[in-house]
Amino acid sequence: MDFGSEFSQVPIVSSLEVNAIIEGTVNYLSKEITLVGISQDISIPAVSPNKEYSSVMIPQAIGVITAKIGNKTYKFFPNKSIILKPGKNFVLGLTVKDNKLIPINFSITDWIIEKSTGEAIQVK
Repeated sequence: MDFGSEFSQVPIVSSLEVNAIIEGTVNYLSKEITLVGISQDISIPAVSPNKEYSSVMIPQAIGVITAKIGNKTYKFFPNKSIILKPGKNFVLGLTVKDNKLIPINFSITDWIIEKSTGEAIQVK
């Protein structure tokens, strides 16, 4: 997350949330994912406070992204749904500027399976 020139220093981000569904089921034979419940604002944990946030989410179309800084709320309303797909790592770079969240970059990459551990890792 970056900040526009209206900020004289890096502000404290009290929360970053995305509107999405948090529950679902997976049929491992058919690889079908069924979402359960309704969309709600989900808090995304900070990897590096005020800079980088990360979460593993159920594949789905996500909605509004909201950042709270001080007593202000900044939102990003995607023009088209951002569709999270299985086996993919999605990175969305945002700048807080002019009273809103502005996307500055977006990438989709494959997760790679680490041979020694069998864990999925992010390719940088």
